[in-house]
Amino acid sequence: MNEIKRTTNFSFSEFQWLVFYALVLMAVKLLLLPFVQANNSDGVCRVFASVSVAENFSIIKTGNWPPLFFYLMGAALKLYHNALYTPLVVNILLSSFMLFPLYFLLKRMFNAYTALLLCIIFSLSPIVFRLSLLAMAETPSLFFIIMGASVTAKGLLEKHKGYIMLGGLFVSLAGGFRYESWFIAPMAAIVIASRFSKREAVFFLLPSMIFPIYWLMSNFIYSGNMFASFTWAADAPKTNRIDSFDAFLRRTWWLPLSVVFAFGPVAFWFFIREIIRLWKNKSKHKTAFSFLMLFGVVYFIYAINCYRGSLLMQHRFTVILYLLSFPFLGFYFNDRVKKNAFIMALVFSVFAYVPAFFYSSRGAEPIPRLRNKEAAVLADIIAQNKTPESGLIVDFYDWESTYYVAFMSGLPKSNIVIIDQSSSDDVIKTEIKNLLDRHPKGFMLYYDKGKLPNEAYISGDTLRFNNIHITLIIKSLYDKEGVGLYGYRWE
Repeated sequence: MNEIKRTTNFSFSEFQWLVFYALVLMAVKLLLLPFVQANNSDGVCRVFASVSVAENFSIIKTGNWPPLFFYLMGAALKLYHNALYTPLVVNILLSSFMLFPLYFLLKRMFNAYTALLLCIIFSLSPIVFRLSLLAMAETPSLFFIIMGASVTAKGLLEKHKGYIMLGGLFVSLAGGFRYESWFIAPMAAIVIASRFSKREAVFFLLPSMIFPIYWLMSNFIYSGNMFASFTWAADAPKTNRIDSFDAFLRRTWWLPLSVVFAFGPVAFWFFIREIIRLWKNKSKHKTAFSFLMLFGVVYFIYAINCYRGSLLMQHRFTVILYLLSFPFLGFYFNDRVKKNAFIMALVFSVFAYVPAFFYSSRGAEPIPRLRNKEAAVLADIIAQNKTPESGLIVDFYDWESTYYVAFMSGLPKSNIVIIDQSSSDDVIKTEIKNLLDRHPKGFMLYYDKGKLPNEAYISGDTLRFNNIHITLIIKSLYDKEGVGLYGYRWE
């Protein structure tokens, strides 16, 4: 009789407990929605693009981001048009549903009880938990990667090529949300070839490459550059290069520290112990050693790109590393802990989730909240005073606040100009002129250290733009420490 049945008066199976836990977790996350703030600029941009797909559907043929996220969220927004909550609800549902394929995958590797405990630990990782409360592509990508791994494992163990090909197809779908699976799939195929057969590796690899090949060809046909989606990655090192020893140190410790945040300090300690133990006995643990090699290769790729500057130091990227390293806790539970497994799982989870609220590292806390509370005040002023015809010009404040103000204003993207730091003066003036033509009344966020002071100056109750002969009548709505919010009128 397993641990759950010995320590409770219920006779639930592990799977029934998982269903119960997933429902409770889903309910908790839904209850947290009013406290979640859209503090990620990428998330805001993704929602704006998804709203555009919902309102005017068209096939996305090229771009920096794969398109499946926009199709998924666009369809959800078509069913219930709430730009703030609908994408979050979709990700909450996916974050709960992914526990079931994860459970069956881990059950095949270990046993049902260990699989249940690992699912609980995984779901309470602060980074995994946080991503389910953001309108980002990591959660659906993770869902399809786990689905692919679970179905592929079933096919390999049962020698069923249909399941193996279906698993590859799920991984291909993951590649339509984020690019990580593009390089993980070939590495997984190498592991399959070494542990099972080359034939089965081909059955997995071919369908897993369907979307990547489609997206590369689409980029080539419509932009003339097969790798147009990765231009940003090639250009990023030019503006994100290491320019000091301090910057070198930050990029050195960021990745291992991010993995610590994903695990929590206690679970990470046991993770390292298990790696050492398995390394010493690698000939007896070939499956575990394969996971270790896969983890090591992906870690090396991430580290190199972090040093290059093409991988931004954001903890959301660590979720794939966490998933790959996660089975090592399974080996720990499977081989070492018997009577106190549930207590240890609880300790791992608590010491991962609770301390994350106190980390100073941005993006590691479980519930997305603004650090700059001023942005919420500014957005609220705009939301309370706007009309459907209001325009909004937002000077670049910081990555979190700028996009939060734009999104939470409640105005559609067509009513908004967000001044990008990298935009040229001519582009900024053209965008502002076009917005004023459409929306002669509205709001303007003016930041002393932003780009607007280079383009315009304030004199009394007017704001004059340089070189484009536009003068706005302005009224101060908020002014504090270099941040000004004005109502404007162009006559």
